[in-house]
Amino acid sequence: MRLPLEGRALRVMSAAEVVASVGTVLVGLWWIGPNIEANWAKLVYFGMVVVGAAHVVWISPSLLHSDSRASRGFGGRPTFGSHDVRSYGTMTMLGAVVLFGLAFWRDPSILQRVVWKSVALKLVLYLPFSFFQDLFVFGFLMNRVRDVLTPLRGASEVSSERVQRLRVAIATAVVFSALHLPNRPLMGFVFVGGSLAAWLFYSRPNIVLLAVSHALVGTILHRFVELPMRIGPFYEHPNVHFTRAIIPGLKSLIGNLY
Repeated sequence: MRLPLEGRALRVMSAAEVVASVGTVLVGLWWIGPNIEANWAKLVYFGMVVVGAAHVVWISPSLLHSDSRASRGFGGRPTFGSHDVRSYGTMTMLGAVVLFGLAFWRDPSILQRVVWKSVALKLVLYLPFSFFQDLFVFGFLMNRVRDVLTPLRGASEVSSERVQRLRVAIATAVVFSALHLPNRPLMGFVFVGGSLAAWLFYSRPNIVLLAVSHALVGTILHRFVELPMRIGPFYEHPNVHFTRAIIPGLKSLIGNLY
């Protein structure tokens, strides 16, 4: 049964969820991560994933807040003629043009060096990762940030909505960026891209289109701009891996492709 949260209680609960959720991710990354080869670490990690997923997918949106499916990005199915597809497609193309421009500026011969098999593998593996990451950040955290940052009082309806949208987008991007510590170059890209994504998701929430956009732009950033994606305690230890250790068979699948 849903808890009747509203007003101050709603804001306090949502703020607590943001802090607890981000804290759990950081604990998993910084404490469990370096010990992931140990059996106890794997057990604790998967336990945290199960509990966290239950809260993000069911407890918070259904029991505490009654979030609509649309607000979480599960609205109607997108079609090629829909505004959503055009909006997310435009954002993706703009991001791709900027990143390819940066890649060619850094190395005009990048297309001669790139290993296309590694690009394809990166994109395929990035798609499910992007979906779950975006579901957590934009489908869950952004709604809770939205609860906390209530509309400004005394402004016109139009300007107040725009200010609220901007505040939520920037706050969500700040949280998203902080999850990529201490990789400062990556944090900068995440903040800019996260702000644009949150701004669009605020009015046109679509988790599938956002995940596809995220995976495409992330693949270009990694394989063409060649920006290291390592975060947390792994940033300064390139020979230590997290996902390759936790997902069976992934290490042999990736090999030395990247």
